[in-house]
Amino acid sequence: MSDSPDKRRYGSAGFRLNLWHAGLFTVSSLALFWLVYAMLAWALGRKDEQAVAAQRDEYAAIYREAGPRGLEQWVRQREASRELQSFFVLINSAAGRRVLLLASEEWVEFDVVEFGPFILESNRGALRIPEDEQRDLVFAPPLQLPDGNLIIVGRRSDSRETLLEPVRRIFGLALAPIVLIGFLVGWFLSWRAMRPVREIVDTVNAIVEKRVLDARVPTREVADELDELAVLFNRMLDQNQRLFEAMHHSLDNVAHDLRTPLTRLRGVAELALRDGGEPAAMREALADCVEESDRVLAMLKALMDVAEAESGAMKLDLQPTDLAAMLEELAEAYEFVGEAKGVVVERDFPGEAVEYPVDAIRLRQAVGNLLDNAVKFSFEKTPVWLRLKRRGEGVEIRVENEGPTISQEDRARIFDRLYRADKSRSERGLGLGLSLVKAVVEAHGGLVEVHSRPPDDGAVFAIRLPGQKGRGMGASGN
Repeated sequence: MSDSPDKRRYGSAGFRLNLWHAGLFTVSSLALFWLVYAMLAWALGRKDEQAVAAQRDEYAAIYREAGPRGLEQWVRQREASRELQSFFVLINSAAGRRVLLLASEEWVEFDVVEFGPFILESNRGALRIPEDEQRDLVFAPPLQLPDGNLIIVGRRSDSRETLLEPVRRIFGLALAPIVLIGFLVGWFLSWRAMRPVREIVDTVNAIVEKRVLDARVPTREVADELDELAVLFNRMLDQNQRLFEAMHHSLDNVAHDLRTPLTRLRGVAELALRDGGEPAAMREALADCVEESDRVLAMLKALMDVAEAESGAMKLDLQPTDLAAMLEELAEAYEFVGEAKGVVVERDFPGEAVEYPVDAIRLRQAVGNLLDNAVKFSFEKTPVWLRLKRRGEGVEIRVENEGPTISQEDRARIFDRLYRADKSRSERGLGLGLSLVKAVVEAHGGLVEVHSRPPDDGAVFAIRLPGQKGRGMGASGN
């Protein structure tokens, strides 16, 4: 049972990505506001502390020049001229006895006895005492005068909380739009970022549900990871489609080539049953059945051999073998095969034994397939060349003929399993011979390739087996 649309929507990776983005955006906004708020509060407090410290230093300079009475006169003159609106000056002796106290009328309710000790102990920094919701009392750190007395200076200032309250209110009102904008921006970015993934999902749904095998994911040509994923996904779909088409064609070939021996086998058996059970007819029918059964088993064995080799499970019995002698035996055998067409097998071997560690049975099977194809597709009364030569520590076996040219397209796929290069040919076969050749050669750690004979009047198949140091992991022994 499929999930509901709401569950798919809210459980999607895009929605979760959007929530993460909105959450990070909100947290980042709160952190930024806290940083700005803290810096603004620090700046306001710093401004008041610097102002009261400057005022303290000014009073201390006047005290040093004119003494307590001169400072008092200076303050009273400034108060009378209204240059000083609010002031608080306290001078105590080292023993704690009050020497001078000057304060404006606004400081009448300030309890010097209660707060004096706290002010005296604020040597590390300015002291701020809230007076009411609107005002604060700010005191500079006490300063020791040349005669040993301590001067304490204070001033009234606007409350920082009152000054910062509009900032908090504005941010509170702006928080909801900020979160909404963050969510919308996150939704847009996540929707845009996840679009290639949605296109991949749509493509898969089209292939699975609607059987549209040629559906592909649109690419944006932006060379990012998601676009690269779409390109690789399309490449995989192309390979799968080619595989499906090859399998469909191969199954047609398998059905066609197996139908003939099986139909003949059944027909022979039915004919024998209708002949009244004569011993001679029965023996002939059984012989025909065995022959057709062997043909079917050979086809199935070839399929299993190719699958075993391609999976890397083929075990080779590597033994030193005289390749020249082995190829000579094959050439003699296929001369009889080519007699009907007047095809002869020409040899080109070194004048000495060429020993090389191979699985003689498997390699004989591979070269035999090449010779069989070469004879089968040669023009009448033309030669087939079987060549052997050393290549450094390795060897090369070449099979050449004069016949129809193999096209460039067919050469690229001729070693694929169940691929038949020319679909118009009437020769029987599953297209397993060359794929088995390739599998056996690669199991030996070698390479097989094909090209046209100049001037494009035949084909050349070359098997190259490397030296012992050049063998790959495919060459194994019991």
